[in-house]
Amino acid sequence: MRIQLRLIPGWGSTAAVWEAVRPLLQRDHDLLEEGQVADPDRPLVLVGWSLGGWEALARAGDHPGADAVLLVASSPCFVRRPGWSEALDPELVAGFCLDFRLDPEGTLRRFSALQALDDAQARRVRGTLLAEGLKALEADREGLAGGLERLRTEDWRAAFRDCPVPLGLILGQRDRVVPMEVAGALAAIRPGLWLEVMEGCGHAPFLSSPRGFAEGCRRFVGHALPEVKV
Repeated sequence: MRIQLRLIPGWGSTAAVWEAVRPLLQRDHDLLEEGQVADPDRPLVLVGWSLGGWEALARAGDHPGADAVLLVASSPCFVRRPGWSEALDPELVAGFCLDFRLDPEGTLRRFSALQALDDAQARRVRGTLLAEGLKALEADREGLAGGLERLRTEDWRAAFRDCPVPLGLILGQRDRVVPMEVAGALAAIRPGLWLEVMEGCGHAPFLSSPRGFAEGCRRFVGHALPEVKV
């Protein structure tokens, strides 16, 4: 039985951000297009990147929701708070929010650079993310501004803890947005969390290493849905 995957992009991107990894994922899974209704008779795994991870968690709680959720370079809380240190500086995020209102294109350039910082494929990743960001900006500037505010203010740790289906997380070893050190705190919230760290990758591991990412997805599906033969 072929499992269905729904790929959910993060802030400042469109569904096209997944293009490099789609052919690899399609070898083992059926990918749902944006707006396509899932087949209720086959398992569905939600794959949410960065802020898109929150959408995956929200959908998992729906009825019908999903059979498993895989978060990619995502955190239930992106900004440092008391007792939550492995996250972005709140002043940095507040600055991004203000700067986006004044200079959205410049802010997208800065954020793309941050996401690709220290990545083994930094130049290629940064270029792809910036191109995606400019497309997203043209499509919905206000939606992007609202997404940054959500990132700054919202805390999804309770939804992460209470997710009703198997939950996995892929992190980038060199990620400067969601540092891999957050893994310990997340495992404490969610005992039994499935976790992989991709070496040499920043905030977009599916762009930096598409093949490695596809293999990680396959391993998670095998872990989360062992009764289903892929």
